[in-house]
This record gives sequence, C-alpha cells and structure tokens, in this order.
Amino acid sequence: MKIWRGQADHSHWQTAFTARERGAAWLAIGGASLAFGWIKWSRPEKPPFTGKWAWLMEWAHESLGTKGPAVVFMTVGAVFSLCGAIAWWRK
Repeated sequence: MKIWRGQADHSHWQTAFTARERGAAWLAIGGASLAFGWIKWSRPEKPPFTGKWAWLMEWAHESLGTKGPAVVFMTVGAVFSLCGAIAWWRK
C-alpha cells in the first residue's frame, strides 16, 4: 500500500508473473471450470435460471438442450486448460 503519491511500489508487484505462474493460474481456472461442468452434467438444472449469468445458461439450455450449460462450462474449461498448458511449457 502506498502512503504517499511518489512512494515506490512493493518489489513483489514490480516483476511480472512468469509464464509458468500464468500457466498454473490458467490451469487452475480451467480445472475448476471442468469440475463445475462435470457437476452440471451429472445434475442438470432446469429453467428458470437465476443470477447474473442466467442469460448464458438460458441460451445454452435452449440451444444445446438440457446438457447445454455443462457443455459451455466444459468448453471454457478445456480452452483455459489448453492455454494454461501451452503457457506452462513455453516457459
């Protein structure tokens, strides 16, 4: 935290994240999304959907059927996992 305007940032925040750290974060997000997709696949929800992302769940349900929200989450998880794996091995 800066106390006055001209104070230098903390040294931890001056260095950028490495490719391996970014890859690990993207893999974690992808894994969580895949797990959430699996939960939605095994226990599909029925409309009406509620919450901020209800419009997306409604669209997925209408377009792809009862397993639509699970397909959306698994696709997002696969994309994040693939990007994370590429960033991890790129170094």
